[in-house]
Amino acid sequence: MVGIFSPEHVRRIRTSIDEIEALRHEIQTTLANDPKLITQAYKIDPIHYAAQFPKHIPVDTASKIEALNSFNLQVTDTDGERTPRRTFGVIQVGIAAYDKVTDLADLHNNKILQLKEWLSENFETSHSRSRHIHAAYPGIIIATLYRHIKVASDTCYSISYDWNNNQRVPTKISLEAIGTLVESLGDVYEDGSVSLTAQEAGEQIMYQLGNAPAGYEYIQLKNSKVHPQQIYYHRTPNENRKPYRGREGVYRDTIKANNCLIAPIHDGMSLKHHPPADFRHKEKKGVSVHYKPVREGLGIYLRKKMK
Repeated sequence: MVGIFSPEHVRRIRTSIDEIEALRHEIQTTLANDPKLITQAYKIDPIHYAAQFPKHIPVDTASKIEALNSFNLQVTDTDGERTPRRTFGVIQVGIAAYDKVTDLADLHNNKILQLKEWLSENFETSHSRSRHIHAAYPGIIIATLYRHIKVASDTCYSISYDWNNNQRVPTKISLEAIGTLVESLGDVYEDGSVSLTAQEAGEQIMYQLGNAPAGYEYIQLKNSKVHPQQIYYHRTPNENRKPYRGREGVYRDTIKANNCLIAPIHDGMSLKHHPPADFRHKEKKGVSVHYKPVREGLGIYLRKKMK
């Protein structure tokens, strides 16, 4: 394990990233040059990690260029934005381009797995791994480096979308941590101007809430981070998979929708495509029975202390 900063390791990481980027560029070029190219793509704004309970996430249509660029590495914006953008959907090409891209995607995804394995072997902590990656590629949003390029089975016949936000875990949170969380959301604007600075907003929520009453504690119900997922149906059997809901010859795969899925175009066959809907948060039934909400939007509640 490397305990200190290592320029030699930085160079090796940069070489690996350059190889991954080169493969992504070759895949993009192959897709873009195919005369049968069809895209059906969508985009959403970055979902900030502090926003555990976004009420509404609109989905917008993405252009052909945006679809092809969904495989790009992303870097932090000038304002320090570190949450990756998501452009997802489906890119369809003819069989020749599909076969070539399938091989390139396998090579690309293996490069990512090899890099992650090497990083784990050489750096004990995620902080050390991140530090060396950022030294090799300043400003990179690491999540976009690790994104695999996904290729659907050549028997894929239907694609749809859903939102994943089902898991909820109660975690004890201090009054000070609530203030820090609110402060992390930034300044509060009213009529186009700052009505409260981020620091003032954090101090205000702490003053408004005060310490939890005797016998009670503040908790945060955290969703798994809300994200879109893509579902596709195909007819390619796998010895380790059972048919979907017992339907012979029908298989279903669910994947994270963080870039575009690549699928083939078959003459005389059309791919069924069901566009994604906006995300709208629905409060889970029964939450208010056990928890008293104290900060809407952040999942902060008051509950009796657990014995």
